[in-house]
Amino acid sequence: MPTLTYYLKACMRLVKIITRKNKLFLSIVLAVSCISAIGQENSPRSKYGFGDVVPNGNVINRAMGGIAAPYSETNGTTVNFLNPASYARLIVTTFDLGFEIDTRTLRQVNSSGSFRSGSANVSYVMLGIPIMPKHHWGVTLGLRPNTRISYKIQTNERIENVDSVSSLYEGNGGSYEVIGGTGIAFGNLSIGFNAGYLFGTKDYTSKRIFNNDTVDYYRSNHENKSSFGGFSLTGGAQYNARLGKGTWLRLGATAQMQKTYKATRDVNVETFQYDVNGAVFRIDSVYGQNNAKGDLVYPGAYSFGFMLDKELEWSFGAEYRLTKWGDYRFFGQADPLQDAWTVHVGGQWIPDALRGGNYWSHVTYRAGFFYGRDNIKVDNNVPVLMSPQPAVTPPPSRVYESGSPATITPPLSNPNCGGNSPDSWANAPWYLYSQLKDVTINPAKVGSTNRETYVNIVVNGDIKTNLTINQGVNVRIYFTGNADIKVSNFKNSNVDGSALLNIDGTTSTNTATQDNKGGSDSDSDQRED
Repeated sequence: MPTLTYYLKACMRLVKIITRKNKLFLSIVLAVSCISAIGQENSPRSKYGFGDVVPNGNVINRAMGGIAAPYSETNGTTVNFLNPASYARLIVTTFDLGFEIDTRTLRQVNSSGSFRSGSANVSYVMLGIPIMPKHHWGVTLGLRPNTRISYKIQTNERIENVDSVSSLYEGNGGSYEVIGGTGIAFGNLSIGFNAGYLFGTKDYTSKRIFNNDTVDYYRSNHENKSSFGGFSLTGGAQYNARLGKGTWLRLGATAQMQKTYKATRDVNVETFQYDVNGAVFRIDSVYGQNNAKGDLVYPGAYSFGFMLDKELEWSFGAEYRLTKWGDYRFFGQADPLQDAWTVHVGGQWIPDALRGGNYWSHVTYRAGFFYGRDNIKVDNNVPVLMSPQPAVTPPPSRVYESGSPATITPPLSNPNCGGNSPDSWANAPWYLYSQLKDVTINPAKVGSTNRETYVNIVVNGDIKTNLTINQGVNVRIYFTGNADIKVSNFKNSNVDGSALLNIDGTTSTNTATQDNKGGSDSDSDQRED
């Protein structure tokens, strides 16, 4: 008993420190400022949904394999924020700050190369206060991350019949929750709820650079910034059944209903260049949409479990947890996600809490494991996804050519372009397609000779198979759907070749310094087989 008494006194001294207003304020400020990761975490999986799901629960829950729904401490010093019903068992004011170190190793398929990254993160900041301990009523305030987005991947490849290409994919953000909860007991039954504010951001960018020693291609940047926020609610219950002297069976359950939150999104497609410091500056805006309104459907989550507890000796339990990630939607779009479930098994043991003669007799030993199905639905051909954008509207005074021809050969002296020939972007004709499939683009002819030609194409849909861009054609393709085309079906005849003469007979400057773009601009799903 002396050891237990000393422990309670130590807790009471902690209460005296943290309940001073200035100390408590300082603790919260430090917690908020440190909630983001220290170091560079790199997880390509965090591209999907709203990021990687942060491990749930406090350090005690995690040490027992993640059991939380049926867990509460006999001595009332643990803030089990995953089941607010446990707040009813709080006896002393408790400040709980959790840290974690995360390491990941990325390995490329069929390659011996690997990349290792690590980061230090704040797992949660919680303050539990027993309002009326004799009547089993407690409250909790806290902040914790729910998901985390952090990845940066660069690929370098040679696309046959196109060019050498470098692509850089980056993502940052995640979701966080500020919670305030309460729990109260009525006999052997405890109930509680967490009410909070759930908010988050995600910023996805994809940069593509064509590397060519004779042609200067514009570099493209596709950026998608989103944010959301709204109130959240989680309920929980626990029931204690006495099985014998000092032996209890505790049942627990939690529920977080599916919720729809308001979200905003900014989409930007641009050509860019790097300055001397490596920062990005815009050359030209291809497409922009600011403050678009939409909805985020955040999945519901449910859990239930049991725990056998011998007071101050041992505990053992199991829990089943289900999160409906298959219901996730962002601006009406689904990700390759599926419902995730896990089974958690674990327990704890104290050799001799009251009569032990040494320190190690009073130590609580915990162990556990969990098994289940991940929330990401993985196949062997996962695309790099970018959210679709609304249909592109042609600039003022531009008129589309009639029809959606399978073969484009721009006319000279085009009346839709003020009687001008397609000799520059200012005089380039516009063609409209519902989808771009089996299309060949030819340069304009002066007599029987091909000349440097400029063409604009708008696709209110997908780019499909068999796209041919013949020599001398400079084409800009704006599309709202997916680029689903095999490299073998995309032919660009402007690779490492000499430019043709301009329509007026002068020498083209596209040979070395100007754009010769057989490419496309978008913010959509892109696949390359």
